[in-house]
Amino acid sequence: MAAGAREVRARLRTRLRPAPKPETVPSLVGSQLMRIRDHRPPLHVLHVGKTGGTALTEVLLEHLEDANHRLLLHGHDVALSHVPRGEQFAFILRGPISRFVSAFMGRLRADHPRYHYPWRDEERVAFAIFETPEQLASALSSSDADERASAERAMRGIAHLNTPYRHWFGDVRTFRRRLSDVFFVAFQERLDDDFEFLKRKLGLPTHVCLPRDPIAAHRSPGPAPEPLSERARANLERWYAADFELLEFCRRLAPLVNSDELPRENRPPAPLPATRRPRPRIVPVRYLAAPLVGVVAFAATATLVETFTDRDWRLSGFEWPADFITAALLVCLVPIVLAGLSALGTLRRRATGAGRGSAGNAGSAAD
Repeated sequence: MAAGAREVRARLRTRLRPAPKPETVPSLVGSQLMRIRDHRPPLHVLHVGKTGGTALTEVLLEHLEDANHRLLLHGHDVALSHVPRGEQFAFILRGPISRFVSAFMGRLRADHPRYHYPWRDEERVAFAIFETPEQLASALSSSDADERASAERAMRGIAHLNTPYRHWFGDVRTFRRRLSDVFFVAFQERLDDDFEFLKRKLGLPTHVCLPRDPIAAHRSPGPAPEPLSERARANLERWYAADFELLEFCRRLAPLVNSDELPRENRPPAPLPATRRPRPRIVPVRYLAAPLVGVVAFAATATLVETFTDRDWRLSGFEWPADFITAALLVCLVPIVLAGLSALGTLRRRATGAGRGSAGNAGSAAD
């Protein structure tokens, strides 16, 4: 009973305690300062586990200054929910079955040779029971209840197997709300070809390419495991049904956002609903809300006190309404300063964008 109560309290503390912000996600103030120093629009590169993100990060790190966007390269701990609305993001996906096999084999060798992450207790138990991806995937539909339960615990305990795509993006309905922020969608199975489109979209030099060294790219050494049986594949299709749904949606989305130069046969059979990118405001509403709320709160308090009491504010050194409005503005000084910085940055970006647009039009006319 006591152990159960402690577990319930631990879960409540975990849910109620605010999650720490990942280190690669800048704070609100830090983001504004970066925009002033670097006028390039930010681009968040999300790293979905076991999809080829290590290779992409490796090459982009060497060309941060060459890109026409300010690249924010994130780790596995950054999800779409961490990306501010209005800022674009890119990511790589992979077939869930192929990702399952890669993740199982990677954790089986503790992510050697590039890394060394020792097994956690759950993984140590799982790998003592299941030695191959086939054994684990097939056991998900075992007639033996204990074996089936062990397989489900292993799926929830082995790293990467326990983080489906909804860990980063939510379901398709949630992902649809951010369509206007999607900059690029790549796929591990054709990453070399997709990187050529991404390279042109980022304005990177033509000679840039993905790393070929297996360790740098974090590719699995040695021969590939045996193909999974039909039973194992069917079990994984049920387990990762939401991942397959998001993958199919993104396959239709990719030709619409990646490049207009893709071959016609790769275009989606049915166009997705058109989304309009919101025009950025000179001063975001969130910066104006705090000062307005502060002024209204102080004014309402003073009015109520003056109306329903006989207190003389002059005895306490306050004069209504001037001192209350001044106090409200002082309390909200930080949001006001941030609003000014944001407005300045937005105006400078618009001026820079207009200049680039005029130069581009002049070049097209000359050609």
